[in-house]
Amino acid sequence: LVNATEVPLQNTSGGDAAYTRYERLAPRPPELSDAAVAIEEGRLDLASALLQQRLLQAPEDVMALRMRALVARANNRYAEAEHYLLRCLELAPGFAAARFDLANELCAQLRYTEAAPHLERLLAAAPRNTGYICLQAHLLRFYARSDEAHTLLQQAITANPEDAKLQLHFGLLLRDQGDQAGAIDAYRRALVMDPGMTEAYRSLVDLKTVRLTAADREAMQSLAATLPPGPQRAQLEFALGKVFEDEGRPAQAFEHYARGNAMVRATLRHDAETMSVGVRRSKTLYTGRFFADRAGWGSERTDPIFIVGLPRSGS
Repeated sequence: LVNATEVPLQNTSGGDAAYTRYERLAPRPPELSDAAVAIEEGRLDLASALLQQRLLQAPEDVMALRMRALVARANNRYAEAEHYLLRCLELAPGFAAARFDLANELCAQLRYTEAAPHLERLLAAAPRNTGYICLQAHLLRFYARSDEAHTLLQQAITANPEDAKLQLHFGLLLRDQGDQAGAIDAYRRALVMDPGMTEAYRSLVDLKTVRLTAADREAMQSLAATLPPGPQRAQLEFALGKVFEDEGRPAQAFEHYARGNAMVRATLRHDAETMSVGVRRSKTLYTGRFFADRAGWGSERTDPIFIVGLPRSGS
C-alpha cells in the first residue's frame, strides 16, 4: 500500500467514478432505514430526530448528512441544506449524489455560476448520466445557450431513446425556442414512455394553446387516485383544473385548483407573526434620526437604474 498523502490527485473523474461504484455497492447503514422511510412518508420531524441521533454516534456519516440536507430542503431551510451537502463533499469529494443535490440546490437559488463546476465534475465521471445532462441543459437554457442545450439533449436522446425525462426536458427547451408543435410531441413521447410523469401533463396545459382530450383527463384522474398528496399530485390537480376549465366546467375546475393549492400550501413554512415581528423591528430601527445620523453615506453616483423583469399582474 502507498500512503495516499504522498500521491498527487491527478485522476479526479476516475476517483469519482470509483466512489460512485463503492456507493452503489455499499449497504446503507441499518440505522438510517427508519429515517429513509420517514422522509419518503413526509414525517420530517421524525426523520430529523433519527438522523440527529445517528450523527451523534457517527458525525462523519455522509449518507446521514445527505439525508439531513434532504430534510432541511423539504423544510425550506436552504442554507442548512447547503451546509450539510458541503460537509458531505468535504468528507467524501466523490459522493456524486451529494454533489448532484448541491448542484440542484444552487440552480434552484439561481446560483448557476457556482453550480457549473459541480456539474462539470459530475459529467466528467459519468457523461451519460441523464440526470446530470438534464440539469446541464437547464443551466445552458438559463444562460440563453439554447443551441448548446439542444445539441446536448439530442445526443443524449440518441443514446437513450426511451428515457422519458430527457424527452420532457427536450420539450421544455423546444417550448423556449418557440417550437410548440415539437414541444407537444416531446411531452407526448414522455408520457408514452412514463404514463406517470405528472410534469409532462402540467407542461402540456402550461402551453395554453393545447386542449387535452377526454382520454387525457381520464388518464390523469386515474393517476391522481394512486398518488398521495404532494408535489406530483399537486401538478396533476392543476392540470386537471385547466382541463375542466377548457371543458366549460368551472365548478370541477375550481375543485381541483383548490386541492392543488392546499397541497402546495402544506409545504410552505410561512409564519405571519415572524413577519410582523420583523416589520416592527424595522420600523423601530429605521427612524428619521437613523438616516439623519448617516447623512452623506452611500454612493454619490447619479447613474440611472433600470429594473428589468417579467410583466406580472399588479406590477
